[in-house]
Amino acid sequence: MKKFLPLFLVAIIFQIPFSLVDSFGLSCAPQTLGEIYEQSDLVFLGTVTSKEYWPPSTEEAKITFEIHELLKGTYDKTIILSSNESFWGYNFGEGLQYVVFAQGAGEENQYYSVPLCTPVFYGFQSIVETIQSFQTKENAEIGDIEAWGIYEQLTDKEKGELEKIQEYDHQRIGKEAESRVFANNIFSYLVISGIIGGISLSIFIYFKRILKSRKISSDAK
Repeated sequence: MKKFLPLFLVAIIFQIPFSLVDSFGLSCAPQTLGEIYEQSDLVFLGTVTSKEYWPPSTEEAKITFEIHELLKGTYDKTIILSSNESFWGYNFGEGLQYVVFAQGAGEENQYYSVPLCTPVFYGFQSIVETIQSFQTKENAEIGDIEAWGIYEQLTDKEKGELEKIQEYDHQRIGKEAESRVFANNIFSYLVISGIIGGISLSIFIYFKRILKSRKISSDAK
């Protein structure tokens, strides 16, 4: 049985990660619109057409966007971004329109990404126009405002729409979180069941070999 002790230890070790939750704190320093713009390789207005998590048990999402307007950089009509939804990452919703500040793909990164603590804005026309005016130096002082202050540029109509979108998004994120917890529990159950099944099969084979060897010894006598 000593041979099988490591297997039980492996089973225990594999079960631990599935019950862990994020327990680290993270604070984000305020940034100006100009700082975020300068740090970004790609800024665009786009609509989320699909979102998937890979591996399924992680918070790392691959977001597909249809790009409507480029505000910095060059790219095709469709782009896939990598976004970590844990801590201060951003949870994108399918069908919603955003203004996104992304950092570029390279030798180490396959996809463009939205860094942690980088603001993402809902895709209102006033926000697009504000970034354009800053970009063309028509309104350079806009670059000095704190990033979230850009919502102060919204029209009254857009502010009303913002409240409705925020309410919808709050409900969406809650439902999505419940769904992912359920999916992760199923995934964990299947993995653990597979481990237990493998251990049980190993024990069965072990005892079967012992009984067979004893029978052979008995027949030899």
